[in-house]
Amino acid sequence: MSDSLQSKYDDDQSFGYGEQLIYLKRHIVRAFEEAKSELITKYPMIYPSDYIRDKAGLPKYKPEMVEKEYMIKTLVVGGPFQEFVERYLESE
Repeated sequence: MSDSLQSKYDDDQSFGYGEQLIYLKRHIVRAFEEAKSELITKYPMIYPSDYIRDKAGLPKYKPEMVEKEYMIKTLVVGGPFQEFVERYLESE
């Protein structure tokens, strides 16, 4: 059994699984990326835009990640929580 269940790396989290330490980045993320790459190679239409761009000699599209918050309001008519919903909407 390993001497410690703590990560040996400052930049990675570890999880104990039996006598083994599983590292998030070094094991799980790498395995996911390898599996994804293998699937895309065998089944290119999983990401059709990447496949088409690759065949056309264009670089892969890497969109800028943007985090946005949205508020969705719904009106419940005739439901068991109608009174609660009406009070909530009036309080806004």
